[in-house]
Amino acid sequence: HANPRVREFVLFLDRYGVESRFDPEFGTDVKWDVPLLAGYRHKFMMNLTSGVDSGPAMRINPGLIREVGFGRYDAVLITGYDTLSAQFALVAAKLSAKKVILRAEADLSNPSQSLRTWLKNRFLGNILAHCDAIMYSCEKNRQYFKHFGVEDDKLFPILSSADNAYFLERRRQSSRRRSNRRRHHGIPEDAVAALFVGRHIDRKRPRDLFDAFKRLHAQHPDLWAVFVGDGPLRSGIEIDARAAGLDRIVFAGFKNLSEIADYYFMADIFVMPSQYDPTPKAVNEAMICGLPVVVSTGVGTANDLVVDDVNGFVCEAGDVDSLASRIGRLATEPALRARLGRAAEAAAMEWSPEANVRGLVDALDYCARK
Repeated sequence: HANPRVREFVLFLDRYGVESRFDPEFGTDVKWDVPLLAGYRHKFMMNLTSGVDSGPAMRINPGLIREVGFGRYDAVLITGYDTLSAQFALVAAKLSAKKVILRAEADLSNPSQSLRTWLKNRFLGNILAHCDAIMYSCEKNRQYFKHFGVEDDKLFPILSSADNAYFLERRRQSSRRRSNRRRHHGIPEDAVAALFVGRHIDRKRPRDLFDAFKRLHAQHPDLWAVFVGDGPLRSGIEIDARAAGLDRIVFAGFKNLSEIADYYFMADIFVMPSQYDPTPKAVNEAMICGLPVVVSTGVGTANDLVVDDVNGFVCEAGDVDSLASRIGRLATEPALRARLGRAAEAAAMEWSPEANVRGLVDALDYCARK
């Protein structure tokens, strides 16, 4: 909205996050508690399948055909390609001679079902060929599009990023927030806290952090594990923690956006051990808050956002021994944590909303020249 060359208008296809809705992966109702709609032009399109959580029928917004086809737009940025509404927008834009820019966050390690893989191999290349520009979120995502035939000059960065300014503003009071949150959960000030943030689901592999912590528990008496989030795996991990007598472990549950920064500031290490996670924003958020990160090869941004022994560590997905080794090293070396944390913040600052605006403007200029 602030860029003078762009006059934006956002078409929302459902009200998830603005209105309360049950999220099966979080296992709770979700309504985000920070302003989401201020400062830019937008409207909501009627969704005929509101409440459907996945699949091509997740969003069916027939009003897009008229809005995109007859609206006074030069270009249409479509997020994702696997819903009926995404195809409505693509067809309406092409029939009305508007430029199409596509953004999607998959990579080639996606464990898709066989039918989904067949459909991609059969149709995705053709869909991408009808787009005028493609926005990629990280290097793995760029390679994904190249695999399906997109040429380099058609690719532009809109990198996975967090609201950096928001977290930097909250950081001004980080010392007080850290103390208050630690006191709330009974964590000593001088303890080392390893943090997981996200849905407790299979592909996020939260149990890997639990298993690593279980191996480290006896030899690192100052180490704590903190799980923020909820989902179908949480209760099983809690039961196993009680059965194993692990006392330095916190299950904080689902936390809304206004609270989540406090947990980053409370922690000393951030852990994301996912099996498949193209662009988890929690990694960016943790790095902006100055945390060294331990991520898996299943994290799409691991290759270009995290550098081993510079701002964090990258482990093979599912390798709990390696995960425990990296966490243990960080737990016993405060100077290493400080060095990696400073570098993590500097790296995450390069992945910003402002940089993404520049990438989008470059894509628009490219479309205009075609």
